[in-house]
Amino acid sequence: MLLRTNAKLRKSTDRTTSFLTSGLTLAPHTISGHSVCPGSSHGCRESCNMLFSGLRVTPAARYAAIAQTLWLFQDRESFMTQLNHDIGLHLRRAERAQLTPLIRLNMASDLDWVETIEKWPQITFFDYTKVRSRFERYLNRKLPQNYFLTFSRSEQHSDTLIESYLKRGGNVAQVFDIHYHGPSG
Repeated sequence: MLLRTNAKLRKSTDRTTSFLTSGLTLAPHTISGHSVCPGSSHGCRESCNMLFSGLRVTPAARYAAIAQTLWLFQDRESFMTQLNHDIGLHLRRAERAQLTPLIRLNMASDLDWVETIEKWPQITFFDYTKVRSRFERYLNRKLPQNYFLTFSRSEQHSDTLIESYLKRGGNVAQVFDIHYHGPSG
């Protein structure tokens, strides 16, 4: 199975929500030897924690993400067959549980999945992107209506750009580098 859930996705779908969420986690940036984050910046790549947090700290989980990314680039047709199968399973699970199905296809990547999303209008897809042209298409309502994007700001994006996205109704996320000191004794 390509689609899975994780602690972060489960937090967004606790018992008080009416959603069933899963995602596709490929190996980030160029770890697999293939670029899956075309808009990534130096800061983004340096701070990426997608192979170093949660279950991704285990060698088996890291290997799975790399293997799935290689599968996508080496045999796209069979990968897409499996992905669409998994999307169908997710939809059926959500329907049985009377929940709204949500899918994030870019948990650790920033690829264009519009063709896949268009095939599944009964599912809501959501992602973060640094690809300005994709976000512009989103703001101009040129992407499927069941696809919701948040722009992921990096050190390369100006305040003016971000302000323009916000004024046009876009959502913007920004990662902050903070020192965390757990609860003191």
